[in-house]
Amino acid sequence: MFDKDYYQVLQLQPTASAADIRKAYRRLALEFHPDKNTSQQAAAQFVMIREAYAVLSDPLQRKKYDFTRFPGKTVTRIIATTPEEVRLMSDELVQRIKAGNPDRINLDRLVNDLQALLSVYHIQLLEKYNDEQQNGLLISNVLFCIQYLNWSDCMQFVNTLRQINGLNKNATDSITHFLTNYKRQYYWNRYKIWVALLIALITCVLIYYA
Repeated sequence: MFDKDYYQVLQLQPTASAADIRKAYRRLALEFHPDKNTSQQAAAQFVMIREAYAVLSDPLQRKKYDFTRFPGKTVTRIIATTPEEVRLMSDELVQRIKAGNPDRINLDRLVNDLQALLSVYHIQLLEKYNDEQQNGLLISNVLFCIQYLNWSDCMQFVNTLRQINGLNKNATDSITHFLTNYKRQYYWNRYKIWVALLIALITCVLIYYA
């Protein structure tokens, strides 16, 4: 329950007032309403905006959300306003993975964090500023993170990266190179047992007729 960052969805700080929440909802609902915004992600973003508002506008639900999402913590998370801040968020994900055991990564949490990182709002920031250096670093960080995900989740984020407008050739080449290597590793892990059995069978046949 409460696996999304509703404050980020509404582009608010966790300390936002009830008035701030209402104001943010009205502005974003108008911006992403399917009648006003025909982009591919607008409808999904609109649903999340309504979901976030339903929770954060209800004092009891908000209290429960804060307790569940940030147990025992004083949250001062900053909503990204520049490509550099988005990239810094991706740095935190990479550092968290490197500091732990890759075999024990909480994949559900990683997916949720990546969805927040690559939200419609953040992608719009990247496209607005079109900072090639920050975009390149962000792409590199995201590709590092998604290598640990299953096929469907990985492909979802690869497609999201590909849809970012204005990426330079180096960034698009990085995505293509990653995808090639990921597919090769995926199919190897999936069929290596059968390859090993086939090799063993061939070896036995050769030995038998030798």
